[in-house]
Amino acid sequence: MKGMERDLYGWIQYKLEEMFKNKFNNCHLEITSNGNFSEEIKSKVPDFYDIIFSFLKKKNSPDLTGFVKEQHNIEFITVEIKNDVITLEDVYQAKRYADLFRAKYGFLISTKSIPTEIKRLCQKIPILYIAGTAYATLKLGEFDTGRREILEGKWFPEHPFKI
Repeated sequence: MKGMERDLYGWIQYKLEEMFKNKFNNCHLEITSNGNFSEEIKSKVPDFYDIIFSFLKKKNSPDLTGFVKEQHNIEFITVEIKNDVITLEDVYQAKRYADLFRAKYGFLISTKSIPTEIKRLCQKIPILYIAGTAYATLKLGEFDTGRREILEGKWFPEHPFKI
């Protein structure tokens, strides 16, 4: 299963970069599932906050990590990818990564439809909101492996760039 997920990293990275570049004309996103973060990412984390790298090791890192420059701010992106039905544990794992980076853009992307039970729970209990960032939520999405696309109408709770 994990090997199959790894096969998705490049495609999903490419599709998310495309989305961010269409919106902001810039994006840096890299595969970090092995616990290795480039100097480019490390340099964007403030010195007082770089303790997070002590907690992000090989089996405890987002699958993809990056950033986008919005006006004068650097906003982090974290992505967890699943080649299976999303579980509550997956939601909390993706949220943990987004929380650690204080990511404005936290994603959990699956090759399967988002279960109704997860949607209902998230509507009743606001677990998708990222701690410390009142304007950020974790976005759940579905990736079609045949078309190699993140399906436009399958975002939850809404499309990341919905106006």
